[in-house]
Amino acid sequence: MSWPRLIVGVANGLRPGGSAFRPLACTSSFSSYISFPRSHQWNKNVAEAEKLVGFPTSMMSFQNLMDNDVTSMTSHVKKLLGSGHPLLKTLKRLVYHDKNNLQVRGLMVLLICRAFSGQFVDVSDRHADTGILDRQRQLAEYLEMILSAQAIHKSVLNLPNLHDGRDVQGKDDLLELEYGNKIAILGGDYLLAQACVGLANLRNTYISEMISVAIADFTQSEFLGRRDIQGRFIPDPSHITQESWVIRNTLAYGNLMSQGCKSVMLLADMDPQSQELACRLGHNLSLALQAYSELEPFLEETISPREILDLSAAPVLFHLQEDPELLHEVQHPEDNNTENLNTKKILNAIMAKRVGLDRTQDLINIYVQEALEGIQKLPNGQNESGKSAKNLLEEFVAFLRA
Repeated sequence: MSWPRLIVGVANGLRPGGSAFRPLACTSSFSSYISFPRSHQWNKNVAEAEKLVGFPTSMMSFQNLMDNDVTSMTSHVKKLLGSGHPLLKTLKRLVYHDKNNLQVRGLMVLLICRAFSGQFVDVSDRHADTGILDRQRQLAEYLEMILSAQAIHKSVLNLPNLHDGRDVQGKDDLLELEYGNKIAILGGDYLLAQACVGLANLRNTYISEMISVAIADFTQSEFLGRRDIQGRFIPDPSHITQESWVIRNTLAYGNLMSQGCKSVMLLADMDPQSQELACRLGHNLSLALQAYSELEPFLEETISPREILDLSAAPVLFHLQEDPELLHEVQHPEDNNTENLNTKKILNAIMAKRVGLDRTQDLINIYVQEALEGIQKLPNGQNESGKSAKNLLEEFVAFLRA
């Protein structure tokens, strides 16, 4: 079984039914009485965008690249079910697109390509229906693979040494978690290696260098601020500001997206002005998506403190600026492990004051506005019938503001 089928299988095991979204069966006469979930519109935009650019998102990319590899992984990952290893949650999140914004970044890169496609001069590499170059499609896939590899690598746990002769309590459970670490490292490394091989095959050293630097920037972002025993972010007064959030997430996500957008323009031999426009647009889209993904869990009707607690998320950081007592508490977790914090208390405080939620929405609006200004400068596209790539990008961005 291939890696993508493995991911789907694991996700199905965690959520019976195995479907991210099931459309309601109804006739048009009843449609006005049905209130669709907000994710329905997001998924609809994704489907329309995929149709316009002519390519599916990263799950198909995985399948095309890995059908003949990692064939024995299914049985290994099944052993982790019930272990509580974070890898399982990560794989589930990567499958259900309405709860994850990683895969859609590559799709947005392709929409930018589609908008500029009428200006591409290379016809030998051009897709007949979309005008997108095959090399651009490949690069968008590689960007998604790198993002997914980073998410999988972040699932690795820091575990006690099981081989130093000490009698470690719960050794069997720890062995399962250690096994999960090996799978996470293997899976993330495999995706990253495949992406790097693909980048080399593009035969453009400038692009390879830009993407490599962006990968290094992600690593650097993991060392900003204090960390607990598991490497999770611990807020402190110097790292709860909006400026520090922007720096950390620019390193983690913004640079990869901006350099990816610039690279697809380079592949089409576009002028420096178009390259710079795509670069800025990619940066703004990435930070708007990241801020929204951090706010979204707090907007759910039913939320679990354990599911949403991420001390590096903008709503948490902005709340802590106004709550010094809670800031002192999260700075000193028991055993230097943020898992021991009172997550329910933190969540209740954030939801009660809502200052963190409001300021996060303000942050989203800043990058949404800058992204919309960039989108307005894009070409309208060639012979567009119905929604253009420009229209769909506007709809994606407007969704984040709502």
